[in-house]
Amino acid sequence: METLTKPECLLCSTHEVSPYQEENGHDYVKCVACGFVYLHPRPSEEELHDIYQEEEGATFHHGAEIAASYEKRLEARLRWRIVQGRLDVPVQKALEVGCGAGYFLELLESSGWQGKGCELAKSYVDFARDRLKLDVTKNIKECTGPYGAIFLFNVLSHYSDPERDLRDLRDRLVEGGVLVMETGNVAEVSPDKVGHLGAPDHVYHFSEDNIRSLLLRCGFREVTIYRRNVEWQRKFLGFNPKKGPEGHHHHGHSHGHSHETVDPAKKPLWKRVARSFFSHLLLALRFQMGKIFADRDHFCTLFVIARR
Repeated sequence: METLTKPECLLCSTHEVSPYQEENGHDYVKCVACGFVYLHPRPSEEELHDIYQEEEGATFHHGAEIAASYEKRLEARLRWRIVQGRLDVPVQKALEVGCGAGYFLELLESSGWQGKGCELAKSYVDFARDRLKLDVTKNIKECTGPYGAIFLFNVLSHYSDPERDLRDLRDRLVEGGVLVMETGNVAEVSPDKVGHLGAPDHVYHFSEDNIRSLLLRCGFREVTIYRRNVEWQRKFLGFNPKKGPEGHHHHGHSHGHSHETVDPAKKPLWKRVARSFFSHLLLALRFQMGKIFADRDHFCTLFVIARR
């Protein structure tokens, strides 16, 4: 963890902040100038790397994602529907950074793209390589490109230096290629609308204006942002006693499953049907009802598409 000095906004260099939320002994602050929300003090890159190697990290569970192949493949298809119309790029070669177990990458390949993934968690890398037969590595230096598209789903808040890393990704794109990101609009709303923020591995939280200005500063153009209101989903999960504060992912990336790792095919039929229904309902709340009141007054997922 960095030494506790006076906070400085990564985006506008302002030192004046207001308290935003305390979580698990960590403090989030909000820049009074641009509204950017960030953890102070921030974990080092080494500390963040160690978190991602844990079988059960602070905000995710590797085994749960691997077991939830049905839900994750459904989520991948819904994401694809939102972004595919903007993927008019010179070459159908893609990189997914933070690809998890690889389900979106799997969909890309089935859609005719040549895909490569980068993931820090070894259990995910092994699963994607051995079970899904995907080209996935832990080392982003092996992902030289150039790529027509780079995808980051709920990765931006984990970067220790977002500007440095976004510039690096821009350099891996062909001219006219696109960067596709999904993150939350935490900096636009009050903490009570968001709930658990994901300290300490979720370091930064953005607004639409924060993201747009950062991307333009990093040399991107034609920044397009689509919103999905995820307060519907969060409120629904609030009625489910099995879902604690970590029962849904931050930035509106809600899991349609608990942290169990039992093979779904071994469950009784009625449990599989119930699970399928629940997963469809959660994702419908996010991707379909999410179009309702998708504005700066509600906790939203932001789908961001920027062109090099």
